[in-house]
Amino acid sequence: MKIKTERVIIVTFLIVMLIIPAFCTADAPLPIRLLTGEAPESMRIVLSAPEVRKMSQFDDARTAQLNRLIRHLALDVTLGRDVSRTGILIDQQEILSWIQKESGNGNQKIYSFDPSSVYTEKQDTAEETGNDSLVDFLERDLIQSGQYLDAFYSLFEQAPQAFAERVRNEKTELRFSGFGKAIRRITIPFPANYVQESFPKALADAAESETLKKTISGLSFSGSQKIGLLYDENGKIVRITYDGTVGKTPETLRKVSMIWKCLREEGHVKDSITLKTPAIKGADKDNVVLERDLLEPAGEEAGNYSWDIQIDHRAGKEDRKQTHFSASLSETDAAFSGKIEYSVKRDGENPRIQIIPEIRKESNGEYKGTLEIADYSGKIEKDDVLIHIQLQTGESPSWPAAEPDPETGNREQETPEDTIAGIIIRKLFELPEEDIEYFSHEIPTDLWLELIQ
Repeated sequence: MKIKTERVIIVTFLIVMLIIPAFCTADAPLPIRLLTGEAPESMRIVLSAPEVRKMSQFDDARTAQLNRLIRHLALDVTLGRDVSRTGILIDQQEILSWIQKESGNGNQKIYSFDPSSVYTEKQDTAEETGNDSLVDFLERDLIQSGQYLDAFYSLFEQAPQAFAERVRNEKTELRFSGFGKAIRRITIPFPANYVQESFPKALADAAESETLKKTISGLSFSGSQKIGLLYDENGKIVRITYDGTVGKTPETLRKVSMIWKCLREEGHVKDSITLKTPAIKGADKDNVVLERDLLEPAGEEAGNYSWDIQIDHRAGKEDRKQTHFSASLSETDAAFSGKIEYSVKRDGENPRIQIIPEIRKESNGEYKGTLEIADYSGKIEKDDVLIHIQLQTGESPSWPAAEPDPETGNREQETPEDTIAGIIIRKLFELPEEDIEYFSHEIPTDLWLELIQ
């Protein structure tokens, strides 16, 4: 019984707490189409051969032991539009997998070791979990913001036709460095009585994106609103402004003020947005400054892609958070390189992640390379990991037509996470003894011999 208990402790602590999270934080930085939310219907991502270059709590000998162990591990993920598939591999042999999809109740999963059951896990929001991870930021803020930028640009582009009876035209002469010279101004005012009678439906109807229609339809508007558009001599929008009182509910109204400088040319997209959203009552706010410049390669010129996003969040007197994301990537001869940084200042802490990608497009259309991920506390480097990455289009995973029975997850037996850890540890113990020395650290000799036999 003692041996079994010790084995569970080793499995849970060493595998779940040390090895698996390293993969979870490394699956974010992908080539440009993933960062902009324009990925194909299905994308396959393989993360393999991780190497710890520095771990603050380990000396060189301990780090070498860990590297001999984790070099055998790989993660194979296929992201479809609605369903994803994840496989865990040891020495290129898949030992377990699961498929997953979102449902109204949370994430549904079917595991290879229990194919007759569907496990449903509640999907907490970032607000509920207080999660500031880079993965959550990329999915929730960067990728989603890119998709919304395109949808909102289309909405504002169509606004003069959608609200033709409210348009006011006048000449102007304003120059914006990097965006062009404006010679015409259009103002579209919405008085309070019109907003009360027609919003949000009138604004949602002008949107082309179904996602944006749904988002706008769920908002509350109060008082007068105003759209401002500046055009250059070619009729292209140079700047967009929006002013009004908007909230997710009538009780959480914000005074919204947006200034959006924009450039839309063949092979070149550029945005500079300042969004201020102070609450009508109290000190709450979510202010955003977003810079985006995506220049595709042309001829012998390299492609350059950059983002800089700063979010200042305040909720009440105690909750204050400042988030900063920056990325500068270049594409030369089908090779991507650059630097990505993400930091969060909150509760006196300032964790920071730096990622250095080196990825090249192969002749068969695959992308292969490495990601170096360094974890900092302020300016002090704590951990540094190098991991190999492979990207390619793949076949979309499918959910079973005959769905298995639902599983509540409340059975009096081990959880899927426990089962996963158990499968991994059993397979790892089949490796050569010199590659699993990591597990023997500070374990009594008699117990270690019992574990590996």
